[in-house]
Amino acid sequence: MVCCSSTTTPTENPVSSPVTNTVPSNPGGGEVLLPSVCGRGGQLHRIFNGVEAPVGAFPWMAIFGYKDPNLPGGLDWGCGGALINDKYILTAAHCVVPSLPLDEIRLGEHNLDKDPDCSEADCPSHQVFKVTRSQIISHPNYDTRTPFSDDIALIRLDRKATLNRLVQPICLPDAQFDIKSYLNGRNGTVAGWGNTEDGPKSRVLKSVGVPFVSLDTCQPLYQNLLNSDQVCFGGEGGRDSCSGDSGGPIFQASTTGTRSTIFGVVSFGKKCGGDPAIYTRVASYRSWIVQNLRP
Repeated sequence: MVCCSSTTTPTENPVSSPVTNTVPSNPGGGEVLLPSVCGRGGQLHRIFNGVEAPVGAFPWMAIFGYKDPNLPGGLDWGCGGALINDKYILTAAHCVVPSLPLDEIRLGEHNLDKDPDCSEADCPSHQVFKVTRSQIISHPNYDTRTPFSDDIALIRLDRKATLNRLVQPICLPDAQFDIKSYLNGRNGTVAGWGNTEDGPKSRVLKSVGVPFVSLDTCQPLYQNLLNSDQVCFGGEGGRDSCSGDSGGPIFQASTTGTRSTIFGVVSFGKKCGGDPAIYTRVASYRSWIVQNLRP
């Protein structure tokens, strides 16, 4: 189980049809900066139920390191994100608030205690990027309309990521992308290094399949304070995202002949493995994302 954060405290720390990448009706100034090739992860033939993901299965995954001099290496590995081109990470706004000392981002990571993560001669090492406040673009309306509203942010990397078999961007959805229709009863996949049913954060990347839940079903569970730019997943069989997974993507795991698209960003929830968790609906922010991309 990968399991979700508290509603009161931000977390700091199958076969699918082809994904279309047509230009939305409200394109922003940075559409040309989106990759022509995206969403190509390792080929999977099943959804994982809270187990270690294969190395390279989700090459868009990023993990964030926050300064903590009391920990080995001086970093607390917390939130995550998703690479959307060779310069930008998409994540949650609550993962990059000024009070959190975000210092480092890793791409191509799998096992935090091992480098490289595979045994082949051509296995690349993870890539390390330093972060300053000037590189962070949080949505201006974060947490103003409803709790955790507009919980989305971009981080511009300090240099271009080197794309290889362990580092690849995920596809963005069109502005009109309908998650329920696209999944048609299939699970979404959420991945991260967050807390597990055993308690501590995982040292290896884990993933789990979680079902889509309608906003009408989720509203009573969250005091009817959710908005249409949020989406629910989970609440079934103890499968969930959890503290430390915040900012990471929920997506359709790639299978033969398909590409992975990010549907949402892990935002908040209740008890891990309990009620459905809340994710920021990425399609609602397609225009905001592309308008903030720069060469």
